[in-house]
Amino acid sequence: MTESHKDYSDHLDFKDRETLEEYLANFTQFVDAQEQSDGTQPIIQDQWLWSYEGGKSSFHLVVSVMIHGNEIGPLEGLLDVMDALNSGKIKYDGRLSCFIGNPKAARLNQRFLDIDLNRVFDSNLLQNEINKLENVDEPTKIPHEIQRAQNLLPILDQADLYIDFHQTILESSQPFYICPFSEEAWHWARILGGAKAWVTRHPAQLSGGLKCADEYVRQKGKAALALELGKAGFSAKARAGVWKSLNRALSAINQLSQDSQASQNLLLESLAQTEPELEFYQTSFRCEFKQADFKLKAGLINFQSVQEHEQLSEEDSPLLLAQEAGALLFPKYPARDDNGLAIEPKPKELYRMVSLLSSHPKEIWPDLFESEEPNKNKG
Repeated sequence: MTESHKDYSDHLDFKDRETLEEYLANFTQFVDAQEQSDGTQPIIQDQWLWSYEGGKSSFHLVVSVMIHGNEIGPLEGLLDVMDALNSGKIKYDGRLSCFIGNPKAARLNQRFLDIDLNRVFDSNLLQNEINKLENVDEPTKIPHEIQRAQNLLPILDQADLYIDFHQTILESSQPFYICPFSEEAWHWARILGGAKAWVTRHPAQLSGGLKCADEYVRQKGKAALALELGKAGFSAKARAGVWKSLNRALSAINQLSQDSQASQNLLLESLAQTEPELEFYQTSFRCEFKQADFKLKAGLINFQSVQEHEQLSEEDSPLLLAQEAGALLFPKYPARDDNGLAIEPKPKELYRMVSLLSSHPKEIWPDLFESEEPNKNKG
């Protein structure tokens, strides 16, 4: 997830734009049809929220796509799952809420309109921002993403498990989870099978006072995962990644709902243990974009392996060497002027490096296993 407002592109390919409008229309048709047929009541009234009631379990799975507007690819797979539930192809016993985070930004192929939606999921922060605007002399429009986050918090408040699908701006050698660690989220990450790699950190290491949607849910004591599914845009990989992850989640929840509440945590762990273990990474270096003439060599992608002291810069850039061996994350190629200088506002970071954790999180962060209260999944 990069940090630029427009992510170096202000237009969608015509075919993608046409497809996006078709899929957005399909989503709203699902919402309208649901209201007319079964009377399912969503948590809030929102044209970008679709709810499903299995009627046999109170477990609530919440799924989001396009929290960043230009990460449109996962919408296709989500619509597949919604259609399969409606037609009875997939059976699900619990409750499901699916929402599109920032469709207005999506239509402009922008990450966001005013501020990054995935940094403001905090009720105190939101209220402070609104108070500031209300106390100015001249009327000021509340930023779109502030309003959107306020609308979405009640949905996140009711999640027993939250899955947030994202995409990277550039290609990635593999999909990956990226979110703080928790024991329950670890079990779910294995069950979903959405990725083999997890870029993680101790949840006490907050992201500069800002809060992503998955962090908000985790701090409520529930499991939350953010899953990156390759380069932004519609693709077979993104579509299949959402389909696979959600089918596995729904199947696991069905199994949990058949067990007694007291033993559901043991069953969740047992289900996870049948799946391969993950590789755990941590951010080990962030290269600040200190100079406008910093320029990465062409063709770098996410999760590309690099060696210590490997040259990452172009020949006409100040020398940039990898500080250590590891994998590259979120390389930036901003627009440049005639002199080859990055056009403002340039990203804060030029790239990140991630490296494998020295051992399993349960050994590095035993406090998360000893003191964390397990989520009592509902049956």
